[in-house]
Amino acid sequence: IVHVRYEQLARNPQAETRRLCEVLGLSFDPLMLDFRHKASHVANGNDMRLGGSDAISLDERWRSGLSAKNLAYFERHAGPTNRRLGYN
Repeated sequence: IVHVRYEQLARNPQAETRRLCEVLGLSFDPLMLDFRHKASHVANGNDMRLGGSDAISLDERWRSGLSAKNLAYFERHAGPTNRRLGYN
């Protein structure tokens, strides 16, 4: 089992991808981080795929963007799991 934390991947995609390649016995290629280097089919999209940016960046809008009601719902259903995984 290899654990990948979103925050680590978003903050340092090259280092995290290198680590994963090492675990998997693969050679790292910087093109792994450039999904636009070849044509691909996008069945569903997100801001990064549909926008012009190639930058991988940490998105923590949920911390300030969720309503108190939604945060309370999340806490009830996922709070204990989040804390067990090291999130506060």
